Amino acid sequence: MPRLIPFSVLLSLLSCGGAPAHTDAPVASGSASADETAAAPAPSDSAAPPATLPTSCSVPNGDVCTPADDFVTRLCNARFLEATFVLFSKQSAPWTRGFLRGTVEAWNASGGASLRAKLFFDEEVLVLRRRKPAQGGIVVGDQGGYDVLRWDGYCYSLDAGEVTMKPPPQPRRGHVAFFDLAKPMQDALLATPAVTKAYAKRMKECGGATVGDVTAACEKAENALSDAAIEAARSSSTLPLPEKLP
Repeated sequence: MPRLIPFSVLLSLLSCGGAPAHTDAPVASGSASADETAAAPAPSDSAAPPATLPTSCSVPNGDVCTPADDFVTRLCNARFLEATFVLFSKQSAPWTRGFLRGTVEAWNASGGASLRAKLFFDEEVLVLRRRKPAQGGIVVGDQGGYDVLRWDGYCYSLDAGEVTMKPPPQPRRGHVAFFDLAKPMQDALLATPAVTKAYAKRMKECGGATVGDVTAACEKAENALSDAAIEAARSSSTLPLPEKLP
């Protein structure tokens, strides 16, 4: 005669013998879920340029102090007039200045923003990087040269024989239209009495005109304002950091 299994024992066996309870697979510490991985932004191919201007020489830089090459490329790809004023100013003094040995017509031979212009004897420029001599073929007198920055905010390419690092008694500077500058830079320069005086003279002679035919007196006042603004920027150590940076 078979033995009867007590009901309480049978009930216990049935409850234990069913389908196993579902358990989540363990997640490794620090790993992201599929949803989190899908929502995460893809990494950028290149780091964003820093929101500032360089203040130290690139390495190696030979006998000249120049910014890093990637910064120079960005600088020369467009016109950064306010950044140009800061780079020429006393507050970023390490950069090497060059001076034209004669009057030359130049443009940016390295690509980017290009403006063909006449650079004048004894004119001051900022040395940005060396240009290597041309390779291949028969080359006569090509010793390389420099990409330089002019006060007008554009980059130009000069042969080695067209520029010297020895300053002349009275360097010249390229012309800059004062009203091409952003308002914060204008205001900073107008804090200098010489600029304020030149500005008042310019407004008297030219009125509100900034383009078109002007009188000789207006043109003279415009040039005087440009000279005063450049001189104020060159000797300043407190120019505002431009909103538009390379």
